Amino acid sequence: MQLIFTGSNAIAIDHAKADLSRRAMIYRLPIFSFREFVELESGTSLLSFELKDILDNHTTIAIDIISQIKPLAYLKEYLEYGAYPFYRDNKEGYLQKLLMATTQVLTTDLPAIYSIEYDKINALKKMMIMLCQNEPFDINISKLCSAVGLNQKTLYKYLTILEAGGLIRILGAKSNGISIISKPEKLYLDNSNLFNIFCDRPKDGTIRETFFASQLSYKHTLNYPKNGDFIIDELFTFEVGGRGKSKKQIKDISNAYVMADDIEIGFERKIPLWLFGFLY
Repeated sequence: MQLIFTGSNAIAIDHAKADLSRRAMIYRLPIFSFREFVELESGTSLLSFELKDILDNHTTIAIDIISQIKPLAYLKEYLEYGAYPFYRDNKEGYLQKLLMATTQVLTTDLPAIYSIEYDKINALKKMMIMLCQNEPFDINISKLCSAVGLNQKTLYKYLTILEAGGLIRILGAKSNGISIISKPEKLYLDNSNLFNIFCDRPKDGTIRETFFASQLSYKHTLNYPKNGDFIIDELFTFEVGGRGKSKKQIKDISNAYVMADDIEIGFERKIPLWLFGFLY
């Protein structure tokens, strides 16, 4: 007999996986990739690519995709409402449903499983808003503790729980195998759709980095390098920016690339940001 079960409460499943480890294989379903969203919206069957293929052949791959669809015509919609499949039920009511789902995680799922006092829920909500309004590298843990009224030990615990619940993403420095969860270098919302329910005017740079991190994290390991925005699998360094982004900050780094928004086709080591939505 083969038994398959699903659950939308990622926190509860993550909390119970130790008991299930010898009895079941646990799979975490990621958000829709940009490729999956475009495929559903356009009705066009599109291939996914390995990261190394994109790095080595991005110009050829981009030209082939553009001959079938115009990816930039879909990107704005994806960033607003394309991460979760229930957007297809009712696009107009999507943000309200997303807000309800997020509120459920914060006010019901977390307190039911972890020893979180209900009066701390507002602190968690305030923290989500701060992540939304700030640039990732501007977040200071001490200031964050002061703003939300939590000590550092409790804050680190709650950050790890929020990541398990699919609400935030923690990026640590390259660590040579040493755990970095307790000292996050960068904090992001889990995906760009969450910006629409936590702040009115998110910064373009933060949205770009959040999109990149959300598309890479399913199949790759992300860390924060000394120079650049991301280091992937401890091999490739990436700097994320707009169409005019240069290689100045990473010019002396081997295996370094610029991910540029608002371009359809790249050249040399400057690659369209949207193309990293085709990894799965």
